[in-house]
Amino acid sequence: MKQDPIRSTKRTVNKARRQAGSSVNELHRRMKATAEEMEDQGRAAFDKAAEWAADTYENGRQTFDHARETVSRNLYAAGGGLQRVAAENPLTVAAAGLAAGFILGALVMRYGFSTEPYGYDDEDEDA
Repeated sequence: MKQDPIRSTKRTVNKARRQAGSSVNELHRRMKATAEEMEDQGRAAFDKAAEWAADTYENGRQTFDHARETVSRNLYAAGGGLQRVAAENPLTVAAAGLAAGFILGALVMRYGFSTEPYGYDDEDEDA
């Protein structure tokens, strides 16, 4: 018996079609699994980054709060110390204020004070 070449060709084409369909289905399944795996990895990386950012923010906030409390305590203690010195030695505080006034006065006199920037001329005052 002779095989019909058309029938043989149809069988070969159908077999190739089934194999191609099977290969396409397998490729689709693998691509879907890879996409899901990549999505999971991306989600995990995002969650890890968000957790790191939250931890870093919280650590920074705690450090800032601690520094603020320390500075506040030290300023309060320093202010109390200045008040105590002023209460115990009022003449020393007065002398320091007087010395500061002399220093500022000497600086103003050394560098001079001119009314020219304000539109007045020193010669106008002498006339």
